Amino acid sequence: MTFIEIRSCDSQTMLTLSPHSRNTDEVLFLAKISAAPFAGEVLASTYVSGPPTTLFDDMATSWTGWSGSKDWHAIDGDLSFTATITSLGKVTLVVL
Repeated sequence: MTFIEIRSCDSQTMLTLSPHSRNTDEVLFLAKISAAPFAGEVLASTYVSGPPTTLFDDMATSWTGWSGSKDWHAIDGDLSFTATITSLGKVTLVVL
């Protein structure tokens, strides 16, 4: 199974994204947080909002920085990512 792991530079916190199921309109994927002060997982959908890779592609395209935040939200509101960047290039990804 294919998965993506994003590890914090400041702690042992890790975000893992892995596909759960696919159909013509959406992909369901599992988002799991571990080694944080809490641990948990949620099944999220790409229906309507598209895949979260659009957020990461946008961040990569804007590697020299951006103003404000870049966001991705699952349609049901169970999962969201918000990315910001400092003038020194440190990216913060908030997972809600």
